[in-house]
Amino acid sequence: MGKRVLLTLAAALAAAPFIASGGARAASPTPHPTPAAAQGVFQNTYYSNADIIGAESEGYPTVRIVNDSGSDLCALIYVTDKDQEMKECCGCLITNGGTDILGVSDDLTNNPANGVPTINGSIGIISSAASACNPSAPKATPQLEAWSTHYQITLASGTLTEDEFTALPLSSAAQSDLVAECAAIQLIGSGKGICTCGSGEGA
Repeated sequence: MGKRVLLTLAAALAAAPFIASGGARAASPTPHPTPAAAQGVFQNTYYSNADIIGAESEGYPTVRIVNDSGSDLCALIYVTDKDQEMKECCGCLITNGGTDILGVSDDLTNNPANGVPTINGSIGIISSAASACNPSAPKATPQLEAWSTHYQITLASGTLTEDEFTALPLSSAAQSDLVAECAAIQLIGSGKGICTCGSGEGA
């Protein structure tokens, strides 16, 4: 009997680390995944030499936004200067199969919120539901595509290049910053800081 008790005790002691280990694993908290930034709803590009080349030139810089989503959407546009101060914002409805063409000088940088013209900066677009066409209250809905032309000045002359907007993740914090700055412009701008939507091309 004594030998059987010793063998049983030895087996129990040998199994103890595995039991403790299993218990520790069971007690470990499951890590919560970090919320992913919204994908495919935000695009960004730069602009340069705004107001240097105006509408009188056939090659003046433009932004072209295309909607091939299958439903109407809204392009929420945020224009900032080189110091990332928001200058203008607006919402432009784009019907399914439609294209909106905006002049950088005429539509996007012509009405700065603080009245100070800007030459270089960035243009951000949030693709939003058609029912949410206010840039201070977006409803992010991916699908819109955008391209822009850029006037590159050299010593001798200038050339026009075209690039697709860069798709970027849009975090909740970044969206909140854009919305808050635009809302402030709408509240105190007295019409200043509101961009215009250019010309549309239907399907």
